Amino acid sequence: MEKQKEVEQLDMGLKEPTLNRFRKWKYKIELFFTSLRANSLFTAPFLWISSTLAVTFVLVQNYYYVNFIDQLPKEVPLFTIAKSPELRLVEKDFLLWVLIISVFLTIASFFIATKTYYKFKFISIFTMTNLVLGLLLITLSYIKIFSSYIF
Repeated sequence: MEKQKEVEQLDMGLKEPTLNRFRKWKYKIELFFTSLRANSLFTAPFLWISSTLAVTFVLVQNYYYVNFIDQLPKEVPLFTIAKSPELRLVEKDFLLWVLIISVFLTIASFFIATKTYYKFKFISIFTMTNLVLGLLLITLSYIKIFSSYIF
């Protein structure tokens, strides 16, 4: 790609002052931090605690997957409540999909909780509580699967 020419102002041959670029970046950074202060995620203690727990559970799942996936057999028992043994076993690559679903649920729940906190506080609290409990169960199943083959 060719280097683009600097934008001329009013077709008078004047170049944009370099100080304007710094002021634009400063404005964008100040706007970002102002939006963080106004965001309900950082002002509501319950949302802060539940989001921290959710991110922690996702990081624990990631840690187990990245460090110990090679030590698992080809198929692992994930659906332990199924009647037949064939339905209980899944390939170990399916655990990556579980991790991806956890990340997606976390992002979607953050979005819903922060957008609806001031309008519908109960929905935000309900969403984040369900997220934390769901991720706790998924993380415990991850730990159970990995610990049965590794430790």
